[in-house]
Amino acid sequence: DVVLLDLMMPKMDGLELCERVRSDFKNATTYIIMLTARSQNHEKVTGLNLGADVYFTKPFDPGVLLAQIKVGVKTAEDRGRAMADPLTRLFNRHIFDTFVILEAERAKRYKHPMSVILIDIDHFKKVNDSYGHPAGDAVLVQLACILRQHSRKSDLPCRYGGEEFILLLPETALAGAKKTAEGIRAAVESHAFPEVGKLTASFGVSNLSEGVKSMIELADQALYKAKERGRNQVVAFPESI
Repeated sequence: DVVLLDLMMPKMDGLELCERVRSDFKNATTYIIMLTARSQNHEKVTGLNLGADVYFTKPFDPGVLLAQIKVGVKTAEDRGRAMADPLTRLFNRHIFDTFVILEAERAKRYKHPMSVILIDIDHFKKVNDSYGHPAGDAVLVQLACILRQHSRKSDLPCRYGGEEFILLLPETALAGAKKTAEGIRAAVESHAFPEVGKLTASFGVSNLSEGVKSMIELADQALYKAKERGRNQVVAFPESI
């Protein structure tokens, strides 16, 4: 929940470590406290710009530092609640929109692949109409569990809205993303949802070729094609993959 960093450390200084912590979506809720014996304002500004939450200059009052750590723990908990979808506990769309841009910048900088999978539960309205909204909510929670089970630690599964989910796959070309989507599709199809029984989902897959907006739009178009062709299938753009 809380990371306490000194500015001067061997092998990697606190500023670089702070930047690395903040660049990983898994650390989105982390509260960072930086300590240093150096009091230059430009270093404080740099640390805060890189994502530090608060900056202590040595010597400091241990009691004040301890109080700040307690504030950090509470802040990290509050961030976790704000960043997560309250039903599925996946990250929400706001977090996806933030980190997909960061991951895209990194992918372009290092010329690495990146892909995205857009997922929509088939005939979800019928679930709510036939079994009620509590049963529909239970379906969403279980689909979120399936996504977690079929995601790597580096992937970012999020609830995108309603019955739609999205999975960001860094370091993954289109063929690999399509294979992942097929695995999730099969897992959903074989899963028995309590009260509801069997369900399916449709998948649209695309990769980062131009920009984030284009990637999401292509995934959405691919998802529409999957629905149009009978649902319970994966469509990737370009379809030659």
